[in-house]
Amino acid sequence: MSRERRRILIGLDSSPTSLRGLAAAAEMAARLDAELVGLFVEDDNLLRLAELPNSFEIGLRSARSRHLDPEVIARLFRQMAERARVAVVRAAEREHVRCSFEVARGSMIGQLLQAMAISSGGSGEHRRSRPQRLASGGGAPSIILMQGQVCVFPAGKAVIVLDDGHFSTGRLPVALDLADESCAGELLFVVVSDSLINARRQVGKVREFLELEGRTAPIKILPSLEVDYFLALLENESCGTLIFSACPKLTDRDLIRRLVDEINYPIFLIGH
Repeated sequence: MSRERRRILIGLDSSPTSLRGLAAAAEMAARLDAELVGLFVEDDNLLRLAELPNSFEIGLRSARSRHLDPEVIARLFRQMAERARVAVVRAAEREHVRCSFEVARGSMIGQLLQAMAISSGGSGEHRRSRPQRLASGGGAPSIILMQGQVCVFPAGKAVIVLDDGHFSTGRLPVALDLADESCAGELLFVVVSDSLINARRQVGKVREFLELEGRTAPIKILPSLEVDYFLALLENESCGTLIFSACPKLTDRDLIRRLVDEINYPIFLIGH
């Protein structure tokens, strides 16, 4: 596989935590000899809100209200995008990797998928549109899209891989958003744990989450992610999108390299 095809895309926006996952994305690009791509997404909902005649904002310190000005919002987005671009360049320089920077308007997940679809010639016709659950506790998470080969737009199952930690379950809303937006197929959850007690406890949490969402999905337990077995499982399950919760147990260097090299559908990594 040509190394030039490897890309690590990280979604960036105007949130205070947006740049939190940039160092991890740059490090992963260095591991895989990939290009680091920063994708700054302007929130089109905020811009549309500012265009309404009776929209106001309240100053955090002054507590004074004032009309939202679309031109001011657009100017702030440009300033934030420039700061993000500089941060991407610096992160790439620290890790000695090539980089690029793009600006788009819309939702984070939608624009990441659009970037993948454009690069692969995909039409995006399988994508679903559902209410997003990104506004969860702890701030917006970093979302990294790892792309090795030219991607085929996903049409199979979304496979969500978790470890037995609390962080993984905390990112379930984001994982489900990614699954719903990227796949037309079913869900499969994989819990990785060398402790059967911890694995069963995590399975219970996943089932509780799915019940609240009015959803059902099979859940598999694996003691470890042995690469060949895991790739065979993904093939047998007709995986169309692979979603990882970022933790050391699930982001082994050799595992990620093999997955990026051999999978022709998107791999998402949900970070802090």
